[in-house]
Amino acid sequence: MKLFIILIFVLISPINLNGFEFFTSKYYHYNIETFNADLTKKNLIKVSTDKTIESFLNKFLDTNNRLKFNNIFNRKYKSEELIKSINIENEFIRENKYIADIKINLNIRKIINIFRNEKINYTFLNSKPFLVISTYNFGFNSYGLNQKNKFNSIFKDKITRNDLLIKFNFPNLDFNDRYILPLEKIKIFDINSFNRILDKYKLKNLIYFQIEKSANLENYQINIFTYSLENNLKKIVSLDSINTKNLDSFFNHSTNLTINYLDDWWKKNNNINNKIINSKICIIKANNYNDLLTIRNSISSISELKSINIKELSFNSNLIIINYYGDERIFKQNLIMKNLLFEFNDKCIIYK
Repeated sequence: MKLFIILIFVLISPINLNGFEFFTSKYYHYNIETFNADLTKKNLIKVSTDKTIESFLNKFLDTNNRLKFNNIFNRKYKSEELIKSINIENEFIRENKYIADIKINLNIRKIINIFRNEKINYTFLNSKPFLVISTYNFGFNSYGLNQKNKFNSIFKDKITRNDLLIKFNFPNLDFNDRYILPLEKIKIFDINSFNRILDKYKLKNLIYFQIEKSANLENYQINIFTYSLENNLKKIVSLDSINTKNLDSFFNHSTNLTINYLDDWWKKNNNINNKIINSKICIIKANNYNDLLTIRNSISSISELKSINIKELSFNSNLIIINYYGDERIFKQNLIMKNLLFEFNDKCIIYK
């Protein structure tokens, strides 16, 4: 009897978005001339809050859902409603100056509730890293996996300065890379060579930027392909980039274009659709109380979870109904990211 009471307590205790309780911004530094320090402080907290909300939306919402959120939020909500806590450091106030570093922690639970109520789609899912490969010709020179590949170097520099959900790794661009995946093998999409370069870097996904003159020779076309061990080769888009004799200007524009596209592409393909609620009957296998608690907390920390209902309890085999927003593929992927082992075909079995 005591065991069943423990099981019930663990499985029906309130859902908690562990790991997503709040979103933390960087510290914003201010050094302001003012004759009213209290009013200035209040205004700067508002400015910092708006910046933090914008940073959150840019990271987790695609372009269309971000526009939808801003349109609704400005009419129905106030930014201060989303504050969980405020950190102020190095504050210095004197007669005509206010100096401080301000950091805002947002309440993610409240934001997700707004997403659900307003049917706004979002994703917290990070991708597995894509190995970045690019090729292009300029003049009589061809570039692939070599140190003079400016597209790769500029793309890498910009990715390093941006915290995106889609993740990238970069080859060393050394002789061994060119031996494994020479330029001619890249251009003919040689799958065996793609597999070997992925094996070298212990990765499963590759993204290939094929940069070439467009048919009218006025612009360059950037064809973007993805390849993975599971899904083979896919062309996802062709983008037109400006044609300019200034290579730095060309690569700056081209990398901005591709990064913005891929950031949105990843989000759109992995959004949690808040218009859809699905259910899954699952068996949780746990050998002891601690394992059961760990599994339950891991499931509860997935943001699309709506509820967990108990259907049947027994030692090491607890039958539950999981209700969640969005489609099964995203929910399954989030279980994987939580390091839960499971079988998800005819039966959903979750175990640690």
